[in-house]
Amino acid sequence: MRCLILIVMCLLPLHLVAVAAKPAPTPIKEPYKPLKPVVIDKPTHVIGKGTPESVTFEALKRAVAAGGTIVFNTGGKPVTIQCPETLNIGDLKSVTIDGMGLVTLDGMEKTKLLTKEWKVDMTVQRLRFINARTDKEGAAINNTKWDGSLTVIDCYFENCKCTSDGPDIGGAIRATGQRHFQVSNCVFKDCAGSNGGAIVNLGSQVSYINCLFENCHAFGNGGGLDAGPRGQGGIGGAIYNDGVSQNGIEPQFLMANCTVRNCSAGDHAGAVFAYTVPDTNSRVIIDRCIFDNNVVKDTAIHMGWPSGMYTQYASVDISYCIFSNGKNSKGAGPFFASTPFPVNITSSDFYGNQPSRISSPDERTTMTDVKYQARINPKEIGYQDGGPSEREKAELAKKKAKEEKERKRAERKAAREAKKKAQTINLSDEVLKEYQGLLQTRTIAAASEKRKPRFYFSMMRGEVELVAASEDSATMRTKGTDMKINIWRKLKAADAANIAVAVAKSEQDFAVAGFYLLASGDKSKASKMLNKAGEHAAKVRGLFP
Repeated sequence: MRCLILIVMCLLPLHLVAVAAKPAPTPIKEPYKPLKPVVIDKPTHVIGKGTPESVTFEALKRAVAAGGTIVFNTGGKPVTIQCPETLNIGDLKSVTIDGMGLVTLDGMEKTKLLTKEWKVDMTVQRLRFINARTDKEGAAINNTKWDGSLTVIDCYFENCKCTSDGPDIGGAIRATGQRHFQVSNCVFKDCAGSNGGAIVNLGSQVSYINCLFENCHAFGNGGGLDAGPRGQGGIGGAIYNDGVSQNGIEPQFLMANCTVRNCSAGDHAGAVFAYTVPDTNSRVIIDRCIFDNNVVKDTAIHMGWPSGMYTQYASVDISYCIFSNGKNSKGAGPFFASTPFPVNITSSDFYGNQPSRISSPDERTTMTDVKYQARINPKEIGYQDGGPSEREKAELAKKKAKEEKERKRAERKAAREAKKKAQTINLSDEVLKEYQGLLQTRTIAAASEKRKPRFYFSMMRGEVELVAASEDSATMRTKGTDMKINIWRKLKAADAANIAVAVAKSEQDFAVAGFYLLASGDKSKASKMLNKAGEHAAKVRGLFP
């Protein structure tokens, strides 16, 4: 699409690269956070009626054509939908498709799976795309016209391939002119195209966060359109990026917490190609990524630049990355920058690459704490191997643990409420009123005695001394402070039992104490009280069979 205009480059051999002697510093910024799936409360369409058999391609086709929010009811079981034709979203629609981790779209090695048209804002999440095929453009997801946005979260792509040679074509996903093209927590395996085995982007701001690209291939060779008839692709084994400024919100290429491994290209950029348009102040940010065992194949016509990543016409920031075991027979090593703008490489390791040198244009390239050895532990720099599989397992386990914790909490709360309800005396009950009256009379009498009763009272969370009592209230002293409260309005059985035991003198008093102890569930202590209650004990025991 764009002419590949190379400016003079300077190849820096290993012995000329200045490296700091001190170990890699602690990262000064947090890792980029992956996108969370969109929360769907009110779906527009529900595909399926609770069984895998009820989830049909025709129902999905109608829902996609109508637009809106689409979910699936598979009964909690995985389902594969074979797609005999491409699902298409028309102009000016907003669409979200959530496979909930259970739905796979299968192109059966003959069908392009999903396309969207002009000004469509689309989110696909928790879906699997397999066996997609097309001659050109994106085999799994493609937008046919510029403008709109595309967000892909927690998705899996395998064996999604474009079959034709040529420049600017290919990819499991092809995004053109999107305001923002975002891919997060996704896996791309065994995907291929003439350019960009996994992804082709033209003119969109892009963000790739926490993704895995494995065994993806740009099988063409000869280069881009600038190469004329021989320019039949072979650029960017995993990702081919041509411009970010034409329609993007920001002119930025971001790649964070991603792994690209075992990918290849027939011409150049074995892993990632990131071309940006001149004079647009575009930025390329690569943070906490691993490029391992990527190759530029030794074909008859190829540039051989580089085994890992190629950038052009952008300021570049690379931090806490690993470039390892890359191979090509010509030109630059694992990283090549053809740009008149600053290139900053910080706290990164380059090792096992053939050739080993980093290629950069001039003195504006700065390298801080860059070493040619295996030194960085990916886990220590906040790196997470891309893809949703392990992360989803961890999140599912965490979710189940949280649900179990909430369930137990709810059970404990229900038990407390039941206990509280059982221990609260309802004065409308005649039996309770009778014993309430007996306790009240005895408590008033006890308050007037020289020796004041002492007992534990839950409202004051400690032991109190009964100072005075009446039919309306009682005055209790704790820690030298007197408090007058209405204890009769809503008296818990446990508190009533404590008062009854403290004031008991007669057989009837012991019966009242036994009654409240039984009401509070203290059968052992109630038995001791009732053994002192004489003929009154039988009545109380009869109330609690």
